[in-house]
Amino acid sequence: MKRFTKNTINTVAESALEKRSTIIVEGGAGSGKTYFVKALLTKKAKEPKIAIVDPDNEYNDMLGQINNISLFNGSVLSKGPEKPSLTGYDLVVIDEAMKYEVSYLKYLQEHNTNIIAIFQEVNQKELMILGDYVSVSIKPNKMIVKEYQLIDGRYKSSVVSNI
Repeated sequence: MKRFTKNTINTVAESALEKRSTIIVEGGAGSGKTYFVKALLTKKAKEPKIAIVDPDNEYNDMLGQINNISLFNGSVLSKGPEKPSLTGYDLVVIDEAMKYEVSYLKYLQEHNTNIIAIFQEVNQKELMILGDYVSVSIKPNKMIVKEYQLIDGRYKSSVVSNI
């Protein structure tokens, strides 16, 4: 598997950040999703408040690198019908997002929160409630950034970056 350089990841991260406030990162286990999101977080470090829902403790090292990060384990999103209070954050990162309801991402959008959601596999139909978003697909030897726009109930996608 090709390892992406920091420069390549930064270029893709900038493309994704320029396009949307909702970014979906997808890729198989070990593909580099966490590595990419950590690079993205260093770009977003100027955000006043960042929350990371981290069920596998993969972001603990970010606490020493960026001052304004709060880490939560996965149980913060498993509280039943009431919505946990992550709306006070400017950016919410949800690792292993496939474990949670997509409707919660919509809830965060409605509260003007920027989102980075990390999936191993994305169900396009489920994501329709989000409206427009940017997808970063990480595969062996390839990273593709696409912008998805919901038009008349269907997604129209355009490639922003293909590395």
